[in-house]
Amino acid sequence: MIIEQTRVLNIENHLQNIDDNEKFYIVRNVSDWSPEKLQRLMGLPQLSESGMTILPKIVGPTTRFNANGKYLILKNLPKETRYREICIKDWHGNYQYVDVPYKRYPRKLLPPPSIELKYIEDDENKYIVSPLCIKSTHDFPIIKHIINMFLEIFGTCELYSDGLKPIFKIPVKKVNWQILPKGNYPYERLLENIDNILSNRTSKRKIQTHNIKEILKYHPESIVQGIGGFRGYLVFVFSKKNLFLMENVIYGNATYFFENEWERYSQMTKAEIINQSLQKLRIEHHAGWENQIKKLLQ
Repeated sequence: MIIEQTRVLNIENHLQNIDDNEKFYIVRNVSDWSPEKLQRLMGLPQLSESGMTILPKIVGPTTRFNANGKYLILKNLPKETRYREICIKDWHGNYQYVDVPYKRYPRKLLPPPSIELKYIEDDENKYIVSPLCIKSTHDFPIIKHIINMFLEIFGTCELYSDGLKPIFKIPVKKVNWQILPKGNYPYERLLENIDNILSNRTSKRKIQTHNIKEILKYHPESIVQGIGGFRGYLVFVFSKKNLFLMENVIYGNATYFFENEWERYSQMTKAEIINQSLQKLRIEHHAGWENQIKKLLQ
């Protein structure tokens, strides 16, 4: 799974294809990067050896926090008196340093995570690899920090399994349009009732993760990712059957099946598609969804 954005805010959306307590790495393939570029952006020596670990150089706020930590301003506590040293000129023209008092809120130091990244190379590729991560709510903050550090340094990263294999083994193609943009959605009543259908957001995520895995059972040839990334629709390509399944990783969006001109349809709004009956089939996420998917893809 490729993560390509400026910063990650909700880490759970990016871990939906990883099981709870599953181990994984955050990785950037740097095979096409020169040693000079790695040295400039990350601080790696030009003559890097496979297995070398390094504390990334500071290139922005995330790497700065990783190296130096940061202070939290405790505005819930009363201000305290602090002193700053300034240089003044006295009546005789002499300069001297004096402490000048001022008031400020107390501060608490958050220690630096000090995450080191590893440089690995084999016969074909070169990688920058994070420490081993485990999907658990307890580790979400540090996973989010590591991903944002990769994004700050490299602009993109991927999630690899414990065996250093991509989590998505199916090719993922990217297109430069948003798949099924919002438009004027004609099923407002369904959207209003989603919270009644499912009890909480955690349940929604688990169900939609199950749905994605159910689709993957039928071995799509590739997956097309629009500019909405994994927050928007994905196209699962079954070209031998001339079927193109569109599924959103966020629960509450129906599954769409198309034939032939799926690229054109994918750039239209849901309302345009439904009003013109352009889809082969539209399946809502109710009882029987799996059976309908199975009939088409088996």
